[in-house]
Amino acid sequence: MVFSGGSLKRTKIDEHGGYSSSSNPEMQSNGGEHDEPLVRPPGIKAAKRKGKGVAKGLTDEISREISEIKKSDAEQMNMMQQYLRLKEKELEVKLEKERTKKYNLLIQLISRDSLSETEQLLRDKLQLELFGS
Repeated sequence: MVFSGGSLKRTKIDEHGGYSSSSNPEMQSNGGEHDEPLVRPPGIKAAKRKGKGVAKGLTDEISREISEIKKSDAEQMNMMQQYLRLKEKELEVKLEKERTKKYNLLIQLISRDSLSETEQLLRDKLQLELFGS
């Protein structure tokens, strides 16, 4: 700096009219033709925002995984409900087959002329079971 007449003025140092590097630290001189700005580290607030962005990305990823798990749980629940419906139908068919067998046996016992004591007891039991009378 040069004092001239009691005022402070900066003087241009390089031949292209630029100020000295100490007076403008953001500019770096490459021999005079093309000046490039210096790369500075981010400020505190910018660094914090960037850090929170990473956490937000992780949160999004976790929430995506949770929704996929919920979808798979819903699919598994749906499959289990279908399995239970099939098992119920299977049981109904099995019970109907047993009822048909008992009904056919009862018809055979009723169509006979003479029955032994055990056959009469079986006939009576089947009538109670099938018809309730």
